[in-house]
Amino acid sequence: MIRTEQEVFGTILDFAKNHESIRLVTLEGSRANPNIKKDIFRDYDISFFLDRQSLQKFKDDTNDEWLKVFGNLLMIQKPESMELYPPDLKEDWFSYLMLFDDGVRIDLTLIPLEDAEFYKNHERLMCVLLDKDNRFNNVLPASDCAFHIKPLTKQSFLDCCNEFYWLYVCSLKDILRSETLLANTHLAMMREGLLILLSWYVALRENHFSFSLGKEYKFLPQFLTSKEMQKLYACYRLGNKKQAKKTRKNLERFFAKIAQRLMRSCFKQDFQTLPYRTETKAYAKILKHLQNNNPS
Repeated sequence: MIRTEQEVFGTILDFAKNHESIRLVTLEGSRANPNIKKDIFRDYDISFFLDRQSLQKFKDDTNDEWLKVFGNLLMIQKPESMELYPPDLKEDWFSYLMLFDDGVRIDLTLIPLEDAEFYKNHERLMCVLLDKDNRFNNVLPASDCAFHIKPLTKQSFLDCCNEFYWLYVCSLKDILRSETLLANTHLAMMREGLLILLSWYVALRENHFSFSLGKEYKFLPQFLTSKEMQKLYACYRLGNKKQAKKTRKNLERFFAKIAQRLMRSCFKQDFQTLPYRTETKAYAKILKHLQNNNPS
């Protein structure tokens, strides 16, 4: 049976209290976010702040015996010790991503104490669990404001259209060459543009941008109609060359439809037609003509 939140926090804080070197403990992520619906699948994103010497001692435990106090481990990932996948944490920070046999996941980061001020200034979505030296007395309440929908501007709209239709041409070349794997990669990049466009679309419909759609837009379906969701999901069907062609068409049609709505709402005086659409469709016809006249 999975441990309760109180039990997990109790284990973490008991460990920190019993180790003099750990001066500060914080919580980040979904359990710190007041806007996230509570469920049993939320991870525990924890940071320990300690001096460099003590941090190094934990790292030097190659068998990771000290982590067993947090539960019965099934698997550990240590991104900062990996070769194939470069880490994205600040230099000298070190993390342990841990899976336990009761379903709990703890992502624990060790941070040098001198980086506490940097952390405080850059991490808004966090709350303090333990502060032995009163370093974070004036910390603001946890907020996901860093993940709010970015404002819609004329330039950002142009950039989104430019990137989408550039990839529209790239994906066509892939399909004409029967390079389905590369086509699917470019289609995924096109979807990113569509998701950005949809985020602006729902923000305008909600009359404000001060909210988050979650990691990888996971809350977007809550703001779309069932018909819009069907169109979006049709942009995720991948597989063979035939399906890639169909998905590409679905992506472009849905993107154009939403983009044109945004144009009418926000940029009526700036654009007569959807930027880059006519030009890239003309270029696509040239590519198809070239293939038809130069069969391999």
